[in-house]
Amino acid sequence: MFKSSLLLITASVLIGSHTIATMSKPKLLIISELENVLKGSPLFQNLKEMFDIITYYSTSEWDIPRDIFLQKLKGCSALICTSSQKIDKEVLDKSGHQLKVITTYSVGYDHMDINEIKSRGIRV
Repeated sequence: MFKSSLLLITASVLIGSHTIATMSKPKLLIISELENVLKGSPLFQNLKEMFDIITYYSTSEWDIPRDIFLQKLKGCSALICTSSQKIDKEVLDKSGHQLKVITTYSVGYDHMDINEIKSRGIRV
């Protein structure tokens, strides 16, 4: 249930902020096993129709090297991450201006620079 809510919130924020003027779908980067858990569900199928979904998952979700994380995040409108990805000024600078929402699949948000995120108008 929580995972479905997480994706619905991300989707609604993106749809609200993505302009009709663009012909391409917004990009959603998922850093975790969520795709594998939800694969085949109607919710995930709807998300695939609305967004270009980019994923990174390995047997250990904190395996993603920072340079690969930054490369995959560039141009994304949304990010679903875990507490293993540090979201700091460097990440926000390199992500580009399209990033509108960050959703964390974790108990807290100590891994995120909340003040920097809010100063850019990005929703958490």
